[in-house]
Amino acid sequence: MHPGEDLFDGETYEMFLEKVNNHARACLLYDPSHFCVNN
Repeated sequence: MHPGEDLFDGETYEMFLEKVNNHARACLLYDPSHFCVNN
């Protein structure tokens, strides 16, 4: 992961956690606005 890069799925997040040895400060920022669909 690089600064500013997004995680798009659980598998990618699991790989990220593995790289940081499940560090407690490696958290997700949940932004529900990304799940909204504009018609």
